[in-house]
Amino acid sequence: MEQPAAKAHQAVMAMDDARKMFTNADGNNNGSLDINELSSLSSHFGMAAETMMRKIDSNGDGEVSLPEFLKWARGQDIIGDAKRIFNKLDKDMSRSLSRSELKGFAKRLGVDLASIVLEDGELTQTQFLKFASKQGKAIKAKIKQYASTL
Repeated sequence: MEQPAAKAHQAVMAMDDARKMFTNADGNNNGSLDINELSSLSSHFGMAAETMMRKIDSNGDGEVSLPEFLKWARGQDIIGDAKRIFNKLDKDMSRSLSRSELKGFAKRLGVDLASIVLEDGELTQTQFLKFASKQGKAIKAKIKQYASTL
């Protein structure tokens, strides 16, 4: 079982990832994201930029500040959860998941293993993260729940 300090470290790493995402999306470097800048992140989170703006812009000024984004990202930390799950499932530490390593995970999520695209019978961490980030709310909730048991 993972120690609390390790989980806290992973959370910090996930927030660093979120901060980098924000900085990369902030094309004019003004410290906030307008709807156009936010659209560069929309596919990553699997929702339209307008939807993201409604969910994240807590003060209603039409822009997303870094604190607003980080607060929202804490609740959306699907990438951090997916990384923890990937590392736990990768029993042979090959940096890819085989069908046998994915089987229990897919069953627990109620996802058909055939729906998880495997190249050469393996799923890399990047592919796994992309899979996790493109899921709907119900599957993302199951991913978060699965990650909380690690």
